[in-house]
Amino acid sequence: PRDAAYEAYIKHLSPFHGWTLRKLFPASLSQIPDRQALIAQFGEVTLDELNEEYDSEVVTKLRSLVKALGPLLSTWERDFVRLDLEDIRRV
Repeated sequence: PRDAAYEAYIKHLSPFHGWTLRKLFPASLSQIPDRQALIAQFGEVTLDELNEEYDSEVVTKLRSLVKALGPLLSTWERDFVRLDLEDIRRV
């Protein structure tokens, strides 16, 4: 999860961040737990309770969530552009 989050940050947010945020944001990503801990947190179980079957169930639910959010995020993005709310200045 850390590597994916870092790559997404570099690709999508970093170009809009000034020096301070480009230094701080990646440091905050180091606090993301490893995959098993992340799945356990999403599944609201302890690491000891996590097994392959429950892991698969949680991942399936997360994939459904991402699939459901895709159209919503696309609509928001179109509306931001249509309403001229997209601000790409550096912060």
